Amino acid sequence: MERNKYNIITLQGDAYTNSAKLNITPTSNSLLRVFMDYVSLEEALDSQPQQLMPFE
Repeated sequence: MERNKYNIITLQGDAYTNSAKLNITPTSNSLLRVFMDYVSLEEALDSQPQQLMPFE
């Protein structure tokens, strides 16, 4: 990413957790899985910030 002129970065929620199933025994009270996706860009992109839900 450092070598790219620009990057657009998103944190994948359901798209990631639905395709990468996880089974934990015993089940936990809370779980936070983070998957970052990025694309290299040659020009700056006018975009809106991603809306993220707080972790409980």
